[in-house]
Amino acid sequence: MEEQGHDRRESSISSPEDALEILRSQPDRATLRKVLHYLDRPVDRPSSFNIRRPSPQAALLINALLGPILSDYWRLLQSEESESPKGSSQTDDRIRFLNCLRGINGLGAIEARLRRLLDSSHDANIQVKKSILIPVLDLLDVLDHILRSHDFLKDTWSDLDGSNSKDAEKKLQWRELVSLLCSGRLLSVAAEAHLFVKNLDGEVVGYWLGDGAAYARWLGKNVAAMTLDLQEEDKAGWEATAQVYEKSFSLGYSGTAPPNNPLTRLIRDR
Repeated sequence: MEEQGHDRRESSISSPEDALEILRSQPDRATLRKVLHYLDRPVDRPSSFNIRRPSPQAALLINALLGPILSDYWRLLQSEESESPKGSSQTDDRIRFLNCLRGINGLGAIEARLRRLLDSSHDANIQVKKSILIPVLDLLDVLDHILRSHDFLKDTWSDLDGSNSKDAEKKLQWRELVSLLCSGRLLSVAAEAHLFVKNLDGEVVGYWLGDGAAYARWLGKNVAAMTLDLQEEDKAGWEATAQVYEKSFSLGYSGTAPPNNPLTRLIRDR
C-alpha cells in the first residue's frame, strides 16, 4: 500500500513542494523526468511558480538539483543526449534540467557550490582532491551550457521583470546578478576551478569561463543582445542593462562595450 501511494504521488506533481519532496527522495530516472517536466513549464503557468524567478522555494529546488541529482544524473543526461536524436525525450530532459538552473538563483548556487568545493580542497590530501574533481567538472560543464548563450542576460531580465516581486526586490536581485557577473566573482571561481582540474591532470571544460578576455567578449555580446531587445520606453530595462555595462569595466578587459551603444550616453546622464 505504501508503495502504491508513493507511485501515485510521483505520477501527480501539482506543487513545488511535491517536486522538492521527490528530488530529496532519490528519484529514479522516470520520476526525475516528471519533476523536470513540471518545473520547466513556466509558459503553461504564467501566473504561478517559475523556478527561474528568485524565491525561497526556487532556491530550495535548485539546491536539490545541484546535490545528488547532479552527481547521479548529469553525465547520464549528457550521454543520453549524445546518443539520442534531436527532439527526443532524452534530449528534452537535459534541456529541462539546464532550464531549471538558468537565472539568478541557479547561477548564484553554482558559484557558491564551486567555491565551497574549492575551499575544501586547499589543505586536503590528494585522495580528497580527486574525490572533488568530478563534482567540480560537472558544475563547470553545467555552467558552460547555461551561459554559452548570448541571450542569458536578456532572458534573465525578462524572468525577473515579469515576476510578482516588488520593484525594490527586483532591483536588489538584479544587483546581485550584476555583482556575480561583473565583479569578478564568477570569473575568478571558474579560473580557480580550471587550475584545480589542470593540477589533477583533468580535462578542462568551459575554458572561456575562466579566461578574462573570452569572458568579457561573452558579456559584451549579452549586453548587445539585451539592448536590441529593449523598447525605447522601457526605463527599468535600460537601467538594468546600464548597470551591467557600467560594472563590467571593473573586470579590466576590453570586449564588454558594444559599438555605438546608447548605454554610454545613458550612463553619462545618470
